[in-house]
This record gives sequence, C-alpha cells and structure tokens, in this order.
Amino acid sequence: RGERLVTGLAACQRPDGYLSAFPTELFDRLRNHQRVWAPFYTYHKIMAGLLDSYTLAGNAQALRMARRMADWTHAYAAPISDAEWRKMLETEFGGMSDTLYELSQVTGEPSYAELAHRFDHERILAPLAAGRDELTNVHGNTNVPKVLGAARRYEMTGDDASRAAAEYFWREITGRRSYATGGSTSDESWRGTPGNLANTLGAYTQETCVSYNMLKLTRRLFTWSPDAPLADYYERTYFNGILPTQHPADGEKLYYLPLATGYWKQFGT
Repeated sequence: RGERLVTGLAACQRPDGYLSAFPTELFDRLRNHQRVWAPFYTYHKIMAGLLDSYTLAGNAQALRMARRMADWTHAYAAPISDAEWRKMLETEFGGMSDTLYELSQVTGEPSYAELAHRFDHERILAPLAAGRDELTNVHGNTNVPKVLGAARRYEMTGDDASRAAAEYFWREITGRRSYATGGSTSDESWRGTPGNLANTLGAYTQETCVSYNMLKLTRRLFTWSPDAPLADYYERTYFNGILPTQHPADGEKLYYLPLATGYWKQFGT
C-alpha cells in the first residue's frame, strides 16, 4: 500500500520538486505576511511520510521525492532574508527542522542540515536552552516538533544549547505541565502556570498530537540516557493517550481526551 501511495504522489510532483495539496500561492502569502494557515506544516507531513517510506520500507523512489521536496524548499527560502524568515517562523511549520536534519543524516548531504537550521526557531528554543519556561498560553503542538528538531541537531552537531533546550523542555512539560495521564495542553495550548493545572481541566484537554510528539521526543532522549523516568512517562502516555484514542470496535478516533469531571470521549471519523 505504501508503494502505491508513493507512486501516486510521484505522478503529482512537479518538475521543480514541489508536492502538496495546494498551490504555491499559499507560500506566496506566507512570504508576504498575508493570512494563511500553515503551508509548511502540511508540506512537512508529505515529506516526512516519504522519508519514512525509505527508512522503514526501503523505497528508494520515496527518498528521491523527499530530496526534491527539500530542494524546492531550499530554492524558496534562499532569497528570503533572515529577518523576514524569522517573521515567517511565527506561522506553524510542523517538524520541518527534524525531517530536514534526518534527511541530511540519511543522505550525507550537509545542505539539508543548513536548511534545517533555518527552521530552528530561536524565539522558542533560546529560553528553553537557558532553563526558562515561557510557554504559558503557547500553542503546544506547534512547538514540540521544534524541540524534536533541536534534539536532532544535538545528535548531529553536538550543540550543547540544543541538548539543553530539549532536556529542559521535556522535564518542564512532563513534570509541571502534564496531567496524571501523561497528556498535556488544554484547548491545544499550555494554559495556566506550571504545576497548577486543576483549573485547566476541560473538554478539550490532552490533544493527541502533543502526546504523539512528546513520545517521539522521549524516545530520542532515552537513547541519550536510558533513565527510568523517561520510560515511565512513555508507558503512562502511551497507555493513556494513544491506545485509548482509537475505538476498538470501528477504528474511530479521538482528537482530544477530555479530563473534565463527568465528561466522556467523543469518537469520530
């Protein structure tokens, strides 16, 4: 099935490498600071899937396609100044840094790592590296992938600040911004002050996307230091925040896991 998906997407990829479900006009809007929702966020999902198709299933065509997508991104970003680029990073861009760093590791091509570094969002990462929690009312799943990118950067370059950011973020989220279930965020953001989550319980707690990406981060940190708290958090979040979000009878899914008193799961297609 994966091979069929890759073949179908290959028929859609443009000669310049662009591959998405929407026209490049949305990237024009992003560059011009016009209203647009997250073109790089969705672009990343396709590129990450193609890279997974290669690393997990050995599909060489998928790797070529992912490289061409990265090449289009490089051509798009190249003429944009760093100052303008920093403004553009305020729009959600998913795991572009993480995937581009991985693509560089897989291919041995340093230009992909250089491109990934442009997606390292210092407004978020610098306070984390300094041990400061500036996450109150910050959107959760926009930013966990940025920390995944920092973790990958540390693995590739040994950059101490990137490791510090990843480790502090993990401790802060799991220790003071997560519920007993291991999940995090309320209505997609980190509400309230760290360690005081009672008044954030509601119908829209524990977005599944955040749990998924926090588990990815936990796996990376466990390879650095296989400590019990990492494994305990992984087990708790996996059993409370991933497995119960798919209905066993028909496969319907949850977006949120409600933690409000007396609330119930809302499964849907």
